[in-house]
Amino acid sequence: MLGRILAGAALALGVATSALAAGPLQVSTAFPSPITGIDPYQSDLASIGVTFEIANPVTVIPSGPTTLEFRVLESDVATSGLQILSLDLGGTSYAVPLQAFSAAGTLLATVTTSQSFSNFVGFTDTFGPEPTGLIWGSQPVYLTDPDTAALTRIGPFIGNVSKLYFNTGGHALFEVSVARGVPEPEAWTLMIAGFGLAGGALRRRRAAIA
Repeated sequence: MLGRILAGAALALGVATSALAAGPLQVSTAFPSPITGIDPYQSDLASIGVTFEIANPVTVIPSGPTTLEFRVLESDVATSGLQILSLDLGGTSYAVPLQAFSAAGTLLATVTTSQSFSNFVGFTDTFGPEPTGLIWGSQPVYLTDPDTAALTRIGPFIGNVSKLYFNTGGHALFEVSVARGVPEPEAWTLMIAGFGLAGGALRRRRAAIA
């Protein structure tokens, strides 16, 4: 009886964990490769468990409307005047407030989108007195080592994640992550079934004792 209770609880917990851990962003890339020694953020990336870059072209496909958070993790002090004017996802521009790259972890924008990104994401920005320009598709994109290892080994390399890192021409290192979500309806069904199994077994056990 105790085994049934534990099995039901384990089922519910396992479904909840898998529903949130797999990540709603499907990444497709030609191949991952070790970060080169000339990458300005190599040491910063290594400190958060990233040692591989995923090669362009990179395609990121959200599983339905997905809320993404864009944060600055590090910036080049020589180009600290770089200002973000907008984020460009799949050809759609999302205006965000001007942000100086000064505080690590600064939230640039929260964007809900269901569009696929080709070559990931673009930024409309200005380099101080220079004219406004668009950085698009040339920046390296990174995954954590566990996520890189989880990519399929049949080309193109494909996997589901909830967080990526990238830099814009060596000027700044960004994190894009999926805002904490809830399990899909199918996952809720399985979770409820698991908890129901555990609860039913517990009630039968109590009745037998009585």
